[in-house]
Amino acid sequence: MKPILSGCILLYCLFSPVSAKQIVLTNGEWAPFLGQALPDNGLTSKLVTNVFEKMGYQVKYKFFKSWARAYAEAYQNPKYDGTLVWSQSPERAGKFLFTDSVLNTFEVFFYLAGSDFHWETIQDLEKYRIGGHIGYDYGVDIEKAEKSGLVRIDRVKSEHQNIQKLLRKRLDAVIMDKVVGIRLLEDEFTRADLKIIQIHTKPILKKSYHVLFKASAHQHRQLRKDFNQALSKMIADGEVDKQYQEYLNAQ
Repeated sequence: MKPILSGCILLYCLFSPVSAKQIVLTNGEWAPFLGQALPDNGLTSKLVTNVFEKMGYQVKYKFFKSWARAYAEAYQNPKYDGTLVWSQSPERAGKFLFTDSVLNTFEVFFYLAGSDFHWETIQDLEKYRIGGHIGYDYGVDIEKAEKSGLVRIDRVKSEHQNIQKLLRKRLDAVIMDKVVGIRLLEDEFTRADLKIIQIHTKPILKKSYHVLFKASAHQHRQLRKDFNQALSKMIADGEVDKQYQEYLNAQ
């Protein structure tokens, strides 16, 4: 019995999922793209998981309520390989390796129906009270206008808070990702609220988001290359578009 038992243990060790290569990434809350309680941890988490699976890796996510902490932990804590998802910036590029884009979004203005809100140029925004999120980057033009005082952005910790202020007419418009904003309104506000909030047709900017691998680990350069190759094949095969559409339809 002992040889048989030993053989079974050996086979288990060889073929158990525990023996699979593992990646650990920090993550955050940004429905419907990312979220600990969401199906598959959100549609972008699911995509990243699938890419790693094609590479022969098992990925684990550690969720943080604070994006600042998720970023800091990914950089400082040796048990994490990186973090998702982030837009590019010079500061981040000095610490992390960026994959190709795993998510493209449009930042837009949400405003009340019947209001006079309209914009074509940054100068048009001077007369409006605008809501934004602390720490979010809304593009070079908006950031420059905010720093110069041309545009006033009231930044808070949650987008829910901004929508509440909009409904109370304490703001004229709120900047949010289009898909995130629609999901937020559907999940956390009434049908009556939905009827009086509109989305401006002119986007503020298109943003791309990426998985970040810690630049200090030499093996992460090859990991990024392999990730990009697997992602590129999924895009070419139509898997990425299909996955996003199926997920959004299901939600």
